[in-house]
Amino acid sequence: MILEKSKIQFDTIIIDPPSLTASDKDKVIARQLYKRVISESIEYLKEKGTLILCSCSNRIHPNDFEKICKEAILEAGRKPKTPIRLKNELDHPILATFPEGNYFKAHIYHDLSRI
Repeated sequence: MILEKSKIQFDTIIIDPPSLTASDKDKVIARQLYKRVISESIEYLKEKGTLILCSCSNRIHPNDFEKICKEAILEAGRKPKTPIRLKNELDHPILATFPEGNYFKAHIYHDLSRI
């Protein structure tokens, strides 16, 4: 069965791509790719489903990531609420001497009903 031709719907979808920003010049393309993968995936999300979005692109600020996600969800015809932002675990410490270590982002959007 090919997913593209199916009508299958999921309760939860997790999107966790690899880092999309090797340098600052990649930020524009990364934003476009995040939006594209989110909008294409939402087609397979059940009404009021849960979308878990992750990013390990350190050049995308957490607030910018949330903005990208909300825009993509809206453009896909769903109503985003304020996400749950997961905190870094102990194996991903955020150090004042190494701010680049603050790259992990995980946002959970519950109840993504259609507009």
